[in-house]
Amino acid sequence: MRVLRTITERAWLANLIALVAFFALLSSCSSDSPTGPGSSAPGSMTIMSQRDTDGDGMIDLVDPDDDNDGESDDMDSDDDNDGIPDDQEEDSDDDGTIDDHDDDFVKIEGTISAKGDSQIVVFNIVVRINAETRIFGEFDEALTFDALAVQMRVEVYGILNADNSVTAVKIEIEDDQEDEINPALLQEGDFVQVKAFADNQGGYALLEVVRHMPQDHFEYEGALEGAGADAVTLGGVDFMVDGGTEFRDEAHTGKTLADLAAGDRVDINATYIISTDKYHADRIRTEDNGESFLKVEATVSVINMTERILVVGGVTVHF
Repeated sequence: MRVLRTITERAWLANLIALVAFFALLSSCSSDSPTGPGSSAPGSMTIMSQRDTDGDGMIDLVDPDDDNDGESDDMDSDDDNDGIPDDQEEDSDDDGTIDDHDDDFVKIEGTISAKGDSQIVVFNIVVRINAETRIFGEFDEALTFDALAVQMRVEVYGILNADNSVTAVKIEIEDDQEDEINPALLQEGDFVQVKAFADNQGGYALLEVVRHMPQDHFEYEGALEGAGADAVTLGGVDFMVDGGTEFRDEAHTGKTLADLAAGDRVDINATYIISTDKYHADRIRTEDNGESFLKVEATVSVINMTERILVVGGVTVHF
C-alpha cells in the first residue's frame, strides 16, 4: 500500500482544525460522549484520499487490489489501471500520493484522550467506530474496539462528517515507546528530531523528542516568522539566503524564493557555518499550510534542566 502523507493545496486546513476541535469539544460534553481524561492531547489532522478506483465500495487506502485485476497492489505496477506505470505517475506535491488520488480523506494522529461505547476522542476530534472500521495493532495484527484505550497513541484514517466528527475506516495503534525519550536523558551533541507547538508566550513548547540518525545538514519545517531578500526566519533562527539556495514550490503557491512571506509553511535544509556562527538555507521547499507544529532535526546544543530549556539547531524549546 502506498505511504500517504500530508498533501498540499489545503491552505484552509488550519481553520478547519480549529472548527473541528470546537465542535468535538461540544460533542464530548453530550450525554453519550466518550468518558475519560479530557486533556487536549497534541496531534495533527491531514486531508488525504478517499478514491475508490474499482468502485467496489472499498477505498484505495484499505483496498489491497485497487483496480480489481486480481493482482495485489504491492505487486501491481499500475494499481489504478490507467495505463501509466505507478513510478511514472505525476506527484506534483511530492506527498507520496499521485495527483489523481488526492481527493478528500482525513488522517488524524494523536493520543486517545477519551473512549465511549463506539467512539474515541483523538486530537479533540470525536472518532466514530462502526462494523466496517478496521483496527490494527503495532505488528499489523487485526484487533477489536476493545483493544483501544485512553492514552494510547493512534493513527486514524476516516471520513469527515457534517457534524465535524470523523467516521473511522482504519485505526492503527502506534508504538508510543518508539524512540521518544525524556529530555533529561539527552546529552549535548545528540542528533534528535524535535516537534513543538507555538505557545501563548511567543515561544515553543515541546511535543516530543526522539533520537535521530545524524545527518550532514539540519532540517526545519514550520511557518516562517519573517522573510527578506537575504534571509528567512523560522523557529527564531535566521537562515541566510543567496544564489546557492535551491527553491522548490511543491505546495503550488505560485511563489518564487523572493515571494516568500511570514506565515508560509516551508521545509528548510540548512548548514551550520561554524566560522560565522550562522545558518545557511541550502534548500527551501514550500509545504502544506495545514500542519501547526514546528519540526527540527538537528544537534542538541543546550540542555538546561533548571529552566527546562532545550536548544536544538538554534531553536529554543521549553519542556
